[in-house]
Amino acid sequence: MAARRVPAGGDCIVAAFPDTDTAGLAAAAQAITTSTGSTVGTALTDALDPRHWQQSRSAIGGLRRLGVAALAAAPALAGWVRLCAPVAVTAEEQYTVNEGFLALAELRRLAVTAPEVPPAAVAAVTGFLDTTFEASLTSLLAPPLRIWHRGALGYLRGLHGDPERLLPLLHGFLTALDGPQEADPDAAWHEYTRMELVSVIADLGPRLDRLRVERGWQEAFRPAQPPDRPSGRATDPATPPGLTQPGGASDLAPPDLTPPDRGADLLAEGALDPAAPRDVAPPNLPPPDLAAREVAAQGRTPEAPADLTQWLIGELAVPSIARRRAACAALVTLGPRAAGALPAVLRLLTELDAAPQAVVGELRDQALAAAVAISTPPAWDR
Repeated sequence: MAARRVPAGGDCIVAAFPDTDTAGLAAAAQAITTSTGSTVGTALTDALDPRHWQQSRSAIGGLRRLGVAALAAAPALAGWVRLCAPVAVTAEEQYTVNEGFLALAELRRLAVTAPEVPPAAVAAVTGFLDTTFEASLTSLLAPPLRIWHRGALGYLRGLHGDPERLLPLLHGFLTALDGPQEADPDAAWHEYTRMELVSVIADLGPRLDRLRVERGWQEAFRPAQPPDRPSGRATDPATPPGLTQPGGASDLAPPDLTPPDRGADLLAEGALDPAAPRDVAPPNLPPPDLAAREVAAQGRTPEAPADLTQWLIGELAVPSIARRRAACAALVTLGPRAAGALPAVLRLLTELDAAPQAVVGELRDQALAAAVAISTPPAWDR
């Protein structure tokens, strides 16, 4: 009888997550490898072998040095970690799994700013990490404490997944640790792990508060959308605009705005907050096809182009703190050239009066700055 083949490299994805779309992840990995020109990423991925701990640890170190190019290996590394964590016994094996978690945390952070990588490929990888992989950690966060628990909590501290799912999981883990524990040869290490656990729970507070506020805005936002408004693109007739399908992305486009053509540099930074909750994720509407940076630099332009101003007005109504802040920042840059947006800014300030200031304080400051900038006459009119 032939010996059972032990999964290694990309096969770890299938072994750890049998229901995953491996074809989509493989295509994303290929796109990332092609765009970054990595020559050793594939070899390092293949070296991730649950049978060989030292080899795997060396491969993980090599992937961490690759930077963005190692995003292609992130799903395989996640599979390796998920397979190896439950069977890691010795300190060396546990530290190797811990290194794997740390590498995944670094790669997830790098995915936020990876301009040289195709966005669709990055989205496939991060979507897998934030849903499939993170959900699989539920069964791993249980006593007794292991060395690699610290790395797992370090990964979760990125708060890229579902905060409402994460809070009861972490709280339950903390409560379970208060029960009888076995003799602990790594007590000092585990004290830091407990500290990390409480820190992650504390970090969830502002995120959950923001989610609650944005959901309230979302409820108020939905009735403003006529149900028969033409969207200009295909939608599921069973799902009204602005509602999230199970497992799908949100579509919270401002009403009566024609989808523009492509991105503008003015809103490129901060407009798409990767930490924004899933149900208020930015819709598939890019900013107007304008040289916005050049527009903002024109000292004597009497007003901003109408489609840019209208798009920013629409962004001020979207139930997302991150996107509203980005719109306010853009209006500050445009100043009196975007005078048509002043009523929308004043409406936003009125709406923020009813929201917890601990959650919307920074947004309120930026909205006030936008109102002042819009209302200030240009230098040549003074």
